[in-house]
Amino acid sequence: MKTRQLIPGCLLLSSKQFADGHQSLLTALGHGDVNRAEVLNTLFGGGMQAFNARDYNSAISLMREYVKQYPRNL
Repeated sequence: MKTRQLIPGCLLLSSKQFADGHQSLLTALGHGDVNRAEVLNTLFGGGMQAFNARDYNSAISLMREYVKQYPRNL
C-alpha cells in the first residue's frame, strides 16, 4: 500500500499562514522529489483558502503562482 506524501506548506496553509505556505510550496517545486501535480493542487487550494479567509493579497499571490506554473489549466 502506497503512503501519501505530505506536501510541504500544506499545514501552513491550513493554519492560515499563507505567505509562509506559499514560500514552502515554491521551495518544494524546486525539488524533484515531490509530486508536482500535488504541489500545484495545493497551490490552487491554498489560493481558494486565502480567498475564503478574505486575505486577497495572499489569494492573488498563490493563484498567480499556480497560473505561472500551470498555464495550460486556464
